[in-house]
Amino acid sequence: YKPTATQGLDIPGLLSRMMFYQIKKLIVFLVKSLVAAGQVVLPQLLGLYEVETVENFIGEFL
Repeated sequence: YKPTATQGLDIPGLLSRMMFYQIKKLIVFLVKSLVAAGQVVLPQLLGLYEVETVENFIGEFL
């Protein structure tokens, strides 16, 4: 068995692996960004919108 030049350079496989790696990196980056943003934003939201504020807010719409 001798691999031919094309088999040695599995271009589609290589590309799909690279794509998968890039997509995985992107997803990890997005998740980390969301978590970081959540840690910053959530306490502020919880601080701003306490129960009374939320009730008033809902009351205006109902």
